[in-house]
Amino acid sequence: MKTVLYILIILVFQLGFGQQTENDSIEEELTITSTHWITENCSDIENTYENNECVRNEINKFINRKFNFPDNVKKGKYTIPVNIAVDKKGKIKKIKARGENALLNSELERVIKLFPTELKLIDQNGVASEHSGIIRFYINIE
Repeated sequence: MKTVLYILIILVFQLGFGQQTENDSIEEELTITSTHWITENCSDIENTYENNECVRNEINKFINRKFNFPDNVKKGKYTIPVNIAVDKKGKIKKIKARGENALLNSELERVIKLFPTELKLIDQNGVASEHSGIIRFYINIE
């Protein structure tokens, strides 16, 4: 049963992450750090918006080539938030898709694990961090 399937993947990047640091006293200080995703191909783009578009396009192209739609997924629009944990070198450590369709979640996790490029989270100073972030995928099956 072959049907025409269209996939529209739009990534929404969560840009704000907070972390706590302790000073020498008993009081704790909260430091807010803004981070965004970056890949090697997009690393020379300084404008955050243009960088996000570059990363989005790179991931979209890869997923469109590798994604295999399960046969028994109903037509419709699906939103799949994916939590991706990376280390400082850009290696993906953990992936957890949390959409409403388990088959699409599994396939998206499988494909993202295959992503060949380093996927780093960097802060506003350009320093890579070992952290996790959420990327939302919007899939439309017609």
